[in-house]
Amino acid sequence: MSASLPTCFHEAGHAVIAAHLGVRFFQVNVRRRSAHYNWRGRRIGPVAGSVTFYYACIAHLALGFEDWRDHVRQVLAGGLAERQYYERNLPGRQPYAESVKGDHEWAGQLFGQFNRDGTFSFGRARSEVQALVTELFPMIESVAMALRQRRELTEAEVVSICGMGERREPVLERFPELEGTVMPPTAA
Repeated sequence: MSASLPTCFHEAGHAVIAAHLGVRFFQVNVRRRSAHYNWRGRRIGPVAGSVTFYYACIAHLALGFEDWRDHVRQVLAGGLAERQYYERNLPGRQPYAESVKGDHEWAGQLFGQFNRDGTFSFGRARSEVQALVTELFPMIESVAMALRQRRELTEAEVVSICGMGERREPVLERFPELEGTVMPPTAA
């Protein structure tokens, strides 16, 4: 059985915004499981997905491997993409609140650890990400559809599906239904 579309959009939101910001990840996946637990061990729902990052732990971010603010942005992107899916396709229905709760907890951890000078606000981050999710929603939708079919995509596949510079041909062989969905990369 395939994952729900809201879950696919949620995880695609994380992956597309991460790729757009240059936050490196191994893969994004959606899978149906009887239970999913957040980083604190609390049960948060029957359908789950995840993005596996290279530098997701606080120690790596503290060493400056990647900008912690970009991790906050990609964390917030999942729930905002899922919300936009609902607004466009299921007006009047609300996203599954628990699907965003763990994301907000992780963003809070990052803020607590790194935002010592207070120059980066949660509201500012959310506004920036909302604008990005809206702008990149066609890419998020393409990645969500591919996730629904295949359940797992690599970073290279996400980048390619979105036309962010990688060659699309190998991905189109694997996902022929994506032909013509997102503009091909422009020549430099």
